[in-house]
Amino acid sequence: MRSPNLEKEKNSTSFRRELEQSLSPFFSQDAEDMPAHFKHIERNEFLHRKHLKQKKQDIPICNCKYIADDPESACGERCLNVLTSTECTPGFCPCGEYCKNQVNHKRSLYD
Repeated sequence: MRSPNLEKEKNSTSFRRELEQSLSPFFSQDAEDMPAHFKHIERNEFLHRKHLKQKKQDIPICNCKYIADDPESACGERCLNVLTSTECTPGFCPCGEYCKNQVNHKRSLYD
């Protein structure tokens, strides 16, 4: 059960003013605080260790089949890799170029 006094306090102007003051450091950004420029990178650069490659026997392969009449058949919500939150690996997915579970590999999420 809510207190009537708490509801009054939430609606008061002094409460709102105090809330705005306490949150203002998190939302105000001056131009001098922002970086002057940034460098766009296409992929991660592993500087401290060599990038590990996945072994062929460890690549999860789904059992989806692409049907030309049904474009939604390619790695949809019933795909084993989708259900386990794993992306299909290009070249190993039975749906080939029609696979819809290669967002990071195709970089389609970022375009």
